[in-house]
Amino acid sequence: MSALVFVGLIVGWFIVALKLHDINERITRLENKGMVASPVVPVAPAAVTTLTHQVAPVVDAHSMAIPNQVQSPYAPAVMEPSAIELWLKQDFFTKLGAFLLLLAAGWFVSYAFANNWIGPMGRIMLGLMFGALGLVVGVWRIRTHAHQGSIFTVLGATTILLTIFAARELYDFFTPITALVMIFASSAFVAFVSVMYSRQSLAVAGLILGMIAPLFINVVTPDTAGLFFYLLLVTLGTLWIVSITGWSTLTPIALTIVSFYSLPYITVGVDADADRQTAFMFSFIFVTLFYVTNIVSTVRRVGYKNLQAQIYTALGTAMFLVTWVLVAAAPEWQSLLFVVWALVFAVGAYLVAKLTTNTYVFYLYGAIAVGLIGIATAAELSGPALVIAYLLEIGFVMVSATLIQVQGKMLAQLSFLLAIPGLLSIPSLVSSNWRTGVFHNDFVVVLLCTVVFTLAGLVVYAKHHLDLQTVTKGTARILLSVAGAYAVAFVWLVLHGLMSEDVATMIALALYTLVGISTFIYGKVNDLKTARVVGVIFITIVMSRLMLVEIWNMGLSGRIITFFVIGVMLVSTAFIKQSKPGQVVINERN
Repeated sequence: MSALVFVGLIVGWFIVALKLHDINERITRLENKGMVASPVVPVAPAAVTTLTHQVAPVVDAHSMAIPNQVQSPYAPAVMEPSAIELWLKQDFFTKLGAFLLLLAAGWFVSYAFANNWIGPMGRIMLGLMFGALGLVVGVWRIRTHAHQGSIFTVLGATTILLTIFAARELYDFFTPITALVMIFASSAFVAFVSVMYSRQSLAVAGLILGMIAPLFINVVTPDTAGLFFYLLLVTLGTLWIVSITGWSTLTPIALTIVSFYSLPYITVGVDADADRQTAFMFSFIFVTLFYVTNIVSTVRRVGYKNLQAQIYTALGTAMFLVTWVLVAAAPEWQSLLFVVWALVFAVGAYLVAKLTTNTYVFYLYGAIAVGLIGIATAAELSGPALVIAYLLEIGFVMVSATLIQVQGKMLAQLSFLLAIPGLLSIPSLVSSNWRTGVFHNDFVVVLLCTVVFTLAGLVVYAKHHLDLQTVTKGTARILLSVAGAYAVAFVWLVLHGLMSEDVATMIALALYTLVGISTFIYGKVNDLKTARVVGVIFITIVMSRLMLVEIWNMGLSGRIITFFVIGVMLVSTAFIKQSKPGQVVINERN
């Protein structure tokens, strides 16, 4: 459960980062749309030689007619149509006509079947010929009308697929292998045409047709090795297309379809352990292929043009890997496998950072590596040992991030990983071990939480002074506040583990009061509002505990001593006055 929380927080952290990146891009686009068009300034012939390297601004007729008009940067942004809307609008009637032709052909064949006009062999040949005709028309039309040609090509390949499905389902024509080869050939032809005429949408259609082919060959008990070997061939062909065209969108689509075929083996759909282990071995091959392809795509295509596809591929590959290892690997091997793959993803992050400027993919691969280490830790440890391991691992990650000089915002986001050991440390705060002594695992957990949260807060706060980011400063305050809460709990638990109830309570409340007064005075001296607030909070906690709890629980003698000591400490503040700004002195008798 803790491992899933760990991965979930990492994914959530990166999604937030991507959302911020998307918002920043939208703001930039809006600002660019709100730029003022500069009027054309006539240049004298004598001055042309001095303006050789200047580019004359391009102004439309509207700007020439009204040179002083300024487009408001606050004007509502025009919603750009989605990719689906654009696809539907382009040659809509052609698409609609192709769909109607497909329906008409199906009804004609059904009518012919009902009246026994054509025999089984003739029916299948008619369908294959109609499909081949669609392919030929598509290739002929795509040279002059690319979109229309793509429609006819997909129509032909789909007709062939449905015809072969009918041949297998109704008449038991062809062997499964023959049917699969025929469908694969038609989808490969579609992919080839897409590369020849640079049609990415056609490549997507070819990929989908090739991947769904095993569903249309009517095999009752599919051979696991044969199924995944076929998927591997289609994936290799797809990745080859990605390598020569740069269409990175194909990669997450292929990964999604392979994951779909893996579902019966991951769930209870497949009972045979041998089949599951075969699929498990193929899963490592797929993970390696998608991982290498994504890294190469990121390195070869510098920039953020294919960022969305690269991110989906990286996240999908990691989820695919984790699911398979948790389901199919032996328990004693799981942690080792996670560590090995964590090193692989860490190497990927290093290569992306070394060879590109794509920080998002770098952070994502680094986050995946950290997540895999966290899952490996959860597979081996539990209880206080798991909390301690998480604290050390996250501390190491933050130190590494500081050494490579990541931005303050990213360091602040990394620090929220400490919420995982923070939640897991709650049992140590209420453990019964504190009643029998001090030196135990829970003692180490609370002490280490105090130290790590304090150091993390100081590091993030130091980063704030360099970047001056509000997010970084707020995160530092949260971390230091949590560290303070752990320190308060640590003092209380240790004292009650070493002493009797009344004595421990008296000393703890006295220490809290002393800290509160000292912090408040420090804030007054240096005019620090945060320190003054912290001091007031400490004193408020002490007074609340005294008046609501200890006044009823403590014995009379302990109550007298406790109230007297704390009262004296609070009254002593009356002899401290602020003589000058920034100075605090003790009142002196004249």
